[in-house]
Amino acid sequence: MKKAKIIYTEKAEIMGYFPRGKDSVFYDGTLTVKDKKTKPVTLELKISIHHYIFEFPEIKIFTADNVTDVYAKLSKWFASYEFIFKY
Repeated sequence: MKKAKIIYTEKAEIMGYFPRGKDSVFYDGTLTVKDKKTKPVTLELKISIHHYIFEFPEIKIFTADNVTDVYAKLSKWFASYEFIFKY
């Protein structure tokens, strides 16, 4: 089986904000788009700044069919901790 080629890669800083506690969590993210048929978009997050009481995972990976769905999954994941996806 052929390995999928990377079409596009982008680095980003992802921030989740907790409005009631006025605190934040920061991840370094890598968005990757590959030329495969199923779930070609991947967002891999590695924690960079964390000083909150919640136990966030060190590494989190989201996969989806398009970029919008990846960021929707990210937003829902932050909402499960009562955090808001800022950028």
